[in-house]
Amino acid sequence: MWGLYADKGQGVCLVFDKDILCKQIDDAVLHKIVSYDTSVESFYIANSNDSQSIQRNIQKKADKLFFHKRKEWEHEQEYRFIKRCTNLNKEEYLYYGKALKYIILNSVIENTDSVKFKKM
Repeated sequence: MWGLYADKGQGVCLVFDKDILCKQIDDAVLHKIVSYDTSVESFYIANSNDSQSIQRNIQKKADKLFFHKRKEWEHEQEYRFIKRCTNLNKEEYLYYGKALKYIILNSVIENTDSVKFKKM
């Protein structure tokens, strides 16, 4: 997936123990394995200026919106964590504790960057 999400593989891959991570997260985080279907349901919200109405519609369709992808992506075997951030002016972080197991650096990373990263 680095080719799609990490500038052609240039980047860092964090590997987590899913079971440990799932035990530590709060109830506001939706999480589950993505299912892959031959067709994916379209989702449309009629012109609405009512943000609460939009939020309710998204919550009703959350499973289909966030945890379903087309069959062509099945090789990803994706597990997703989704959290709605209520305060857009404040960063939110996921406490992962001991769930982080590996950090994989791509081979195209410069040696100096690799050394700096390992020190951090």
